[in-house]
Amino acid sequence: MGFAVSGDALSFDRIFVYDDETGEVFNPRMWAFEDVASGKILAQAVDKTENSDMFRKSVYNLTELLCPKHMYIDNTTAAANKCLTGQVPGRHRFKRKETDPVGLLKYLNIDVHFTSPNHEVASPGSKPIERAFGIGGLHSTMRELPALMGRGTRAKPIPYSEFLALLPEAIAEHNARKGRRGGVCNGRSFDEVFADGLGSGTPLYKASPQLRRMLLWDQESCTVSKQGTVTLNAGRGDGRHRYYADFLVHLAGDQVAVLFNPENLSEQVHIYSLTGKLLGTADWLRARAFNDKAAGREHARLKTQHAKLTKQAAQKATRISDLEFKQLNVGVPAGKIPDPARSVTQLAPPELQTMLANKPVSSERLRSFEENLRRNIAAMA
Repeated sequence: MGFAVSGDALSFDRIFVYDDETGEVFNPRMWAFEDVASGKILAQAVDKTENSDMFRKSVYNLTELLCPKHMYIDNTTAAANKCLTGQVPGRHRFKRKETDPVGLLKYLNIDVHFTSPNHEVASPGSKPIERAFGIGGLHSTMRELPALMGRGTRAKPIPYSEFLALLPEAIAEHNARKGRRGGVCNGRSFDEVFADGLGSGTPLYKASPQLRRMLLWDQESCTVSKQGTVTLNAGRGDGRHRYYADFLVHLAGDQVAVLFNPENLSEQVHIYSLTGKLLGTADWLRARAFNDKAAGREHARLKTQHAKLTKQAAQKATRISDLEFKQLNVGVPAGKIPDPARSVTQLAPPELQTMLANKPVSSERLRSFEENLRRNIAAMA
């Protein structure tokens, strides 16, 4: 019957790392595969974001150990991509077309089953690996490593390279932990249950080196131009990558599957028919585009973030301007303008004599002035 595996993506949202080159802080993502029978984590791949390349690399790592007969994954854009699951029945992600290429998982003879979290209507329902990501699972094991005590927080992120070095340690501890009670463990570890399965004669299939090598490539469906070229979307910048071969001239207007190295788009590409037949190779034509798919994806992601932040900054600047305009243009309330305050300063007789030194005043006039001053003060009181 062969092994069955389930796969899913995990976001380490309680662990913060920073890129060793750019200093960008983020929560890493991981795609992992688990043996359904034993619960052992068999393979994984890590990236900044959940994407189809991360899923493809995890499948490549899985085939180093075994090639499963059944694979349970969900319908996310990363897992249900056409490169790996093209022409697979039951895939409800992206529009299905007659020009879809044969998925790489179909080359490996893996039966793909798409799951749904709705237990009432879904079959087979949620994936078994989700239990490994819950409370006390792999995320908690990683967070509780001694090397991360007091580190890996938003205030104290760790280098991305250190996270990648610590992850295998956490997975090994997760697989080797004894006292498991779920499934058929009966107190044994996942490692022990998996080893017992191998010892009981469960067939272990492995992919050929040629098929495994195909998992290092990405795949797109392209229309052949009248000039005998095919053009990829991967790595596009100011321009796009084009490839030429003599035999493609005779296939002008037809759809073909192009397998390419996503880490070096200037290499030759392999041209397949939509039924999976190898037609030949095509050479790269010089272009103004990124030389690897990841750089193009990162460029597009940063451009989207930049546009979003620029829009938010413009909205906040407009709000600030509105508040300042309202503050600087406060009008006087309608109504009677109040009279100015009345005040009197009382001066002593010597000070009055000094003020009127140039104009001598008689004693009688001075007494009259003082009486009038007292009378005014009394009237104001």
